[in-house]
Amino acid sequence: MNMYALLVISVINLSVDYGSYDFVIVDAGSGGSVVATRLSEMNSYKILLLEAVGEEDDFSQIPSMFFHLFFTKMNWGYFSTPQTTCCLGMKNRACAVPRGTFLVVVVL
Repeated sequence: MNMYALLVISVINLSVDYGSYDFVIVDAGSGGSVVATRLSEMNSYKILLLEAVGEEDDFSQIPSMFFHLFFTKMNWGYFSTPQTTCCLGMKNRACAVPRGTFLVVVVL
């Protein structure tokens, strides 16, 4: 099952009914945010914007503790391709590229 299917399942399991929408945008990345913003400029559309996230913990509220979240379920676990000049002490010489995982529901 892919990530977006899991998002839909987790949204369906929410006890809050947000109604119906003209557009549902999954992923509030650079493209999704632009599309949602442009569509919201037309007041006749009802838009739901979803972004993948997880449950917060105490460390997620303290900016200087971000490094504690690198290898938890709050991180997608991305790594770079093998490097030749950096991350030489890491497994496969790949740098960790942390990206947070939270589910945010935005109704526009």
